[in-house]
Amino acid sequence: MTSADEFRNGIRRLAGGVSIVTAVGQVGWRGLTATSVTSLSAEPPSLLVCENNSLEAADAIKEAQAFGVNVLRQSHTLLARQFAGMEGAAGPNKFENGDWRATERGVLILSDALVGLECCLFEQIETSTHTVFMGHVKQIWLGNQDQPLVYSDGQFATLAA
Repeated sequence: MTSADEFRNGIRRLAGGVSIVTAVGQVGWRGLTATSVTSLSAEPPSLLVCENNSLEAADAIKEAQAFGVNVLRQSHTLLARQFAGMEGAAGPNKFENGDWRATERGVLILSDALVGLECCLFEQIETSTHTVFMGHVKQIWLGNQDQPLVYSDGQFATLAA
């Protein structure tokens, strides 16, 4: 059987688009950097997000029953690092950088994201360490075209031209 370390080392090589997932819970605004965002269905428009249960953002999604997905562009590396906890920011302090706006449902959307999606939670599946959140996309905001931010093998990067 494969060990957890072998799995982590292998899966790090899977390149993924980088997003910031946001929600508001009893403790206020919470957000985190995620590469585990996936389209689920076009009819109805829905997606899924996998979050570690040890993070406050997972609790905030459960409380709010809504979440935002902000797909990052190449210029958002600092924000990605900040929301991943690499720059020392925590809790609502992560939102000090960036132009954030709240939707009617209270979801925070980054104004210059490649795309911002407001989702209403319709199902969640608990696993050993993570929760898979499934949300119907209620609103979408398309930003200007640009190179997306990607993450692979422990580094942020962008696509080659």
